[in-house]
Amino acid sequence: RLLPGNYFGERALLGPETCNYSVTASRLSEVCMISRHVFEQYCGNLTQLLQVAIKKSEEETKLVQLEREDFFEKGIIGRGSFGSVRLVQEKISKKWYAMKCLIKKDIVNKNHQKNLKQEIQIMNLLEHEMVIRLKKKWQDERFIYLLTDVCSGGELYDEMKKHGKFEESRCKFYAACIVSVLAHMRERKIVYRDLKPENVLLREDGWPMIADFGLSSFHVTDKPLYSLCGTPEFMAPEVIGGTGSAGYGPAADWWSLGVLLCQCLTLCTPFCDAQQRPRCTFDNV
Repeated sequence: RLLPGNYFGERALLGPETCNYSVTASRLSEVCMISRHVFEQYCGNLTQLLQVAIKKSEEETKLVQLEREDFFEKGIIGRGSFGSVRLVQEKISKKWYAMKCLIKKDIVNKNHQKNLKQEIQIMNLLEHEMVIRLKKKWQDERFIYLLTDVCSGGELYDEMKKHGKFEESRCKFYAACIVSVLAHMRERKIVYRDLKPENVLLREDGWPMIADFGLSSFHVTDKPLYSLCGTPEFMAPEVIGGTGSAGYGPAADWWSLGVLLCQCLTLCTPFCDAQQRPRCTFDNV
């Protein structure tokens, strides 16, 4: 039984041979058809896509068996509240990754254990091509190590600083990609809560990747969130309202997306205080 969103006839995408299917509609239905030519134009050859998927699966299977000592460290590419992010290379495959090294002592001192556990749960739950995926994790006496994808294109924020404001067509492309990711999060009842250009990384081919889920949280429909967290100039009004408000949910991320797109088009966010004072920014929002 096929449900809305399901498909049939995919064998026709593999070759020129004719494929016959008998399908009976149990109710009034709408069926969309796509030709092999159009599919390959926008998605690529299905056989090649399957081969890439199989190779990726094999690489991830091998990755599970590796230990931290199986990687060369090539330098620090970022720093955070609890440690650093290092560029590493797997010794055999020569593939590049990012390794987040978190200091256990700092995590305990700041009572961040629950937040880190939730961040790891969320990264394991998300399965989207434009989300930085958690590949592997280890720990020793001093550190927790999180191995993730690496993006060689840098941050979207750096791209704006380098090239100036973007054309509308480019902004539409980024908007479509981020909307797809946010919709995926919403299906899994996740609120991102920290959407900003610094957390949008660019792959070598230009596609954006959403990173850093340290502030993300699970959301139950009848239990709104109240925590004041995020970057002030990207926060939605209901987030700033705190415990005195009705709380907030996934809609807060859509507000942040609007602010991000405004910055892409104008190089300015609409509510930021000129002197970078958070309270004044809150008042502007």
